[in-house]
Amino acid sequence: MQPGHLGTASALAFSPDGKKLVTAPWYDVGWDKDYPEYDVKVLDILPIEACAFYVMDRGYVDFYRLFKMHQAGAFFVTRAKRGMNARRVYSSKTDRTTGVICDQAIRLKGFYISKDYPEHLRRIRYKDPETGKTFVFLTNNTTLPPLTIAALYKSR
Repeated sequence: MQPGHLGTASALAFSPDGKKLVTAPWYDVGWDKDYPEYDVKVLDILPIEACAFYVMDRGYVDFYRLFKMHQAGAFFVTRAKRGMNARRVYSSKTDRTTGVICDQAIRLKGFYISKDYPEHLRRIRYKDPETGKTFVFLTNNTTLPPLTIAALYKSR
């Protein structure tokens, strides 16, 4: 694909009930390892649709840009980066036999990062029964069950 053309990538659009609708358009800017920019800047030019789910790798975690997505009425699912500074505000009951270890509302800590995303986020810790790996997901959606959030990320 030539730089500057629309393509598809890890951002998928889902209906509110969790069914995959379409792969969201993704703008290929043609960056390579010699270009001193980051893929996360693609979020600045990605068209955001209200009520759509955008599922991204943790390399796209930029809380300022994710908050803009939240303000536009869209939902996102991504993985938390290691060492993320946050505090638990509330924990929901979970059935650990399903693989869901915890389902929490969190607030980001730190002066600048809490300004970038001033509202609560949802953090879901999930252990995949097939691989035994533990994943920590972040989302702004508070209504879907935690297993659905895990399935959305797995289907990206």
